Amino acid sequence: MDRDELIRKGVVDGRKAFVGPEHVVIDLTNRCNNNCIACWTRSPLLGDNSPDKDWHKQQLETELVLQLIDDLARMGTSIIRFTGGGEPFLHPDIYTLIRAVKKKNIFCAVTTSLNMVGKDDVEELLQSGLDEISVSLWAANATDYVLTHPNKTAKTFLAITEVLQAIAAKKSRRIRLPFLKTSRQTTPRVNILNVISRVNCAHVEQMYDYALRVRAESVYFAVVDPVPGSTDSLLLGEEERFQVRMACENIERRNARMAHNKKIFLDNFSGFRQRIAAEGAGEGNYDFDEVDALPCYIGWIFCRILASGEVAPCCRGVHLPMGNLHEASFSEIWNSEKYNGFRFMAKNLNKRNSWFKNIGCGTTCDNHMHNQELQQRLFTP
Repeated sequence: MDRDELIRKGVVDGRKAFVGPEHVVIDLTNRCNNNCIACWTRSPLLGDNSPDKDWHKQQLETELVLQLIDDLARMGTSIIRFTGGGEPFLHPDIYTLIRAVKKKNIFCAVTTSLNMVGKDDVEELLQSGLDEISVSLWAANATDYVLTHPNKTAKTFLAITEVLQAIAAKKSRRIRLPFLKTSRQTTPRVNILNVISRVNCAHVEQMYDYALRVRAESVYFAVVDPVPGSTDSLLLGEEERFQVRMACENIERRNARMAHNKKIFLDNFSGFRQRIAAEGAGEGNYDFDEVDALPCYIGWIFCRILASGEVAPCCRGVHLPMGNLHEASFSEIWNSEKYNGFRFMAKNLNKRNSWFKNIGCGTTCDNHMHNQELQQRLFTP
């Protein structure tokens, strides 16, 4: 059987997985030098809702990650993304780990603030073989950048822009990567990420313009996902949501008129527009009308590894760990009865059920797009 047939077999079984996850997100470290205004863990608005100091120090050991990469390769994983509770480029062996993923012929992506990568680091970044770099920017100009990253300055925004321009300047270059014994175009696909809140919502269309200016391949917009009692002041009001919807229409219209080789990919743009228009958007409840429209397949295709070594079954499932890599191998955890139980519950229960209380599926399901893609790929005639 090929991978799709094995995934389908698992979904039909309803509990077991007959192949490893397609896509794995690895939180290399919880260390971070940013305090993004809407962050769940470092926003200056969090107050008592901030994690304790020990959480912020958590970091995966290099040898543990290397073993995990080996295990995932054997299990057929095709995408590994380094991201998470902190800044991946603060992990001392980030480039070693990227190269380890590429040696296994696995697509490697990093989600980053990019403020730890300078112009002098661009060559090492390209030599690592990285396939995609998603830059969490939240701004189209230095003023908005400082407002959304209060401990940073306008110089940081300008430095990030220079790095992106340096990457773009090398787009046509090819180089031999000795550890892969092959040559390839060395520039990774660049995706600009923007979380939209009251602070920056007036400049959504300008964020699209910025992505064009730095020659990014795609741009991704996300709604602010609030921590109740702390960051919910960032939620968009009715007029602001209308303003964003108008900006989205302009972006879609302009992008459609672009020449094929100039247009940019609007990543999950329909999902963003749907959330902005959702009935519960004013309270941060964006997905309650969507998450039960199809079964949740995430237990068969995805998982997230936390900086503590815990294995979370979905992006938001950090309070429902399936096991810890310091105590068992990934394969043992993936095939455990506890994980089988999660798959059954996620597939069959309504997400308003109290079992999902600590996940919060109906606010913003970060894996909804993965469920939609699998439904279309495997279960839609």
